[in-house]
Amino acid sequence: MFNDFGIIEQFLSDPINEELKEYYYDTANELNQIISIKRDKFDAFEELFVHIYQLICDGENKLKGSKRHVTTFLHYMYITCEIGDK
Repeated sequence: MFNDFGIIEQFLSDPINEELKEYYYDTANELNQIISIKRDKFDAFEELFVHIYQLICDGENKLKGSKRHVTTFLHYMYITCEIGDK
């Protein structure tokens, strides 16, 4: 997973991906709002991570075979302080 972080950083820094980069930051912002609202309902932050993963993935056949990337992006957003407490 951490090997993918460099790929994500390279993708986000490429000017050709500017529109997708904006979608990425919009998504991070929306997830941060969910985290702020729901944080007290979970004992551990990892439980909230699982909850967010389920919100994104459950029932989404389009993500079949790519769900592992959701976890990678959630961890990347957390490590780069785009989601969660700073």
